[in-house]
Amino acid sequence: MRRMVTVLTLVLAVGTTCLAAEIESTAASSQTSAAECACDVVHGKINTDDAATVNPGAWELSFRGAYGEADRHWDNGRDLVSRGSEDFTLAGLGFTMGIIPNVDANVALGYAWLNDEEFDFDVEDGVKGPTSGSNLGDTAVGFRWRFFRDEKTAFMVAYLGGFTIPTGSDSTINQIGTSQEFWSWDQSVVANKDWGRFTTNAQVGYSLPFGEHRDDALGTLIGNLAAGYQVCNWLQPEAELNYKESFIDDGQSGDLLATTVGLIFPIGEHFMLKAGVQQGLTGRNADDATTGIVTAKVCF
Repeated sequence: MRRMVTVLTLVLAVGTTCLAAEIESTAASSQTSAAECACDVVHGKINTDDAATVNPGAWELSFRGAYGEADRHWDNGRDLVSRGSEDFTLAGLGFTMGIIPNVDANVALGYAWLNDEEFDFDVEDGVKGPTSGSNLGDTAVGFRWRFFRDEKTAFMVAYLGGFTIPTGSDSTINQIGTSQEFWSWDQSVVANKDWGRFTTNAQVGYSLPFGEHRDDALGTLIGNLAAGYQVCNWLQPEAELNYKESFIDDGQSGDLLATTVGLIFPIGEHFMLKAGVQQGLTGRNADDATTGIVTAKVCF
């Protein structure tokens, strides 16, 4: 948990420094024109998708890294209780390419390192369960179709569809798995609305599992709200509310409400950096995790 506090402190320190620099720069000269700080609003957030599509023939390559820790858990009654410590490190690579106007396609894959002392318990014949695992994760393929855009009101809506392919490892007696272990059809609708430099995102979606290995999984509902303010062309502080609920047949379903705060740094026309922290607020059958996230994107 100390490492998460350090990450949050660094993110806030960078943001404070950037904001102070912008204020000082503006106050230093009354001749500073608005054009020097004018910029297009960045719509993509850290944990909330956006409706803006990649232009035909253009492409984006992104790297996403995350590290999280938890030592508490919300039980079925939404009470926060202690659990064995866990930590996870995730590294992902994504590729998006514009196909036709208002439509792009994407693929994402990654690798996971997992440690969880909660699984260190006696199972059949007194053999202890796994406490760690590392392997490739699942692969996601999909597309984004922006079916509505009104430039006058700065409002747009898109449909995101695709599949998660279980290319990760299954859980065994020796290691924690890195896969959801079944196929799923993933879809969501996301909208963006701008008011000058103030930008908002809203997203709702559902992941539907299918195939013989889905067992009791019925699906996962997500809902995200995000807002950011484009201070200048190289800085946008942002905040989000992230909700996720997993449904299980004849079992204890789980849900989690979390918040994400972070900074977005557009650097020139071809590079973007995002850094932030996600913290659980409340939930049911879910871990109270703190996660630091960094994303780097190259656009051509």
